[in-house]
Amino acid sequence: RVEVLRGPQGTLYGRNSIGGAINIITRKPGDEEGGRVAVTAGTRDRLNAEVYHNMRLSEKAALSVTAAYQSRDGLGDFVNVPNASQRVGEMQDLSGRIALLIEPNDRLSFLLTADGNDGENGMRPYDTLIDELPNGAVYQAGYRNSDTSSNPYNNNTGQADQVEVTNYAYGFSLTMDAKITEDANLRLLASDRSSNYEAGLDDDGFSDDFLSFPEEGEANQQSVELQLTGKPGAIDYVVGLYWYEEKGHNFQNDTTFNGGPGGDFFLKQKTTSKAAYANVGYQVNDALRLAAGVRYTEDEKDAETVLFELIEESNSRDWSETSWDAS
Repeated sequence: RVEVLRGPQGTLYGRNSIGGAINIITRKPGDEEGGRVAVTAGTRDRLNAEVYHNMRLSEKAALSVTAAYQSRDGLGDFVNVPNASQRVGEMQDLSGRIALLIEPNDRLSFLLTADGNDGENGMRPYDTLIDELPNGAVYQAGYRNSDTSSNPYNNNTGQADQVEVTNYAYGFSLTMDAKITEDANLRLLASDRSSNYEAGLDDDGFSDDFLSFPEEGEANQQSVELQLTGKPGAIDYVVGLYWYEEKGHNFQNDTTFNGGPGGDFFLKQKTTSKAAYANVGYQVNDALRLAAGVRYTEDEKDAETVLFELIEESNSRDWSETSWDAS
């Protein structure tokens, strides 16, 4: 199911939820046994396929598996790159997810999931409007719109490392639910995710290497959250601890800027976030509920960059914040 939570949700869901939050709850393995297969075909060699199956392995274990494939031919060609690996706008993506639910007894459960995707696409179509910028460096160097492709879906780049856009990601998660008493539950949520991509842009859109920015990047994230929840009588509560860390980088290798000598652009950063939170509600009667929440967060960010071997900088900052709400 999908829950739309309106208004600020910072005390329970942390930063970036000032306007609300969308909570997506996936079907657990064993909840509804069965499966489905879907296939879609269309023009430009479009082919989408999806398979899903949910089954019980035993009284104490269940499994669900999902796999999907999407592909579509491109819109145009890279006319100056012989045997280009992709066409302009081409798309191909393979993804999958597996979830295993283990319930040793009626008071304890473990849900383990693993998912991933692998995408290999062609650079999207774009136009470079050189003549509209007569004071720009590209125009001043003698290039015109006629140097770019007359077909808006083709591309005149001469850089073979610009034609392909790839992305690859995978992740693992563990959710443990333990019933301590009839009115108290303990939940542990832990996850590990990694992603990387290769992309870039030939900004000039013509065969000469005047403005080009090949690029690759990756990110690795880990998070752990511990929650104590309960509903004794008319009171309901949530108390939790949260930890999150992300490390990532962006690397533009051998860029070319305005036809001059190029260089490398490198950015690396690390973010660590820790929080403690609590939310308590009281159902006064069928028509009235009172609630209050508070969250304390500490953030730390480290970053360093190297720009064309001319600038090399690093810095760190940290913040702390207490947020609350009453309703």
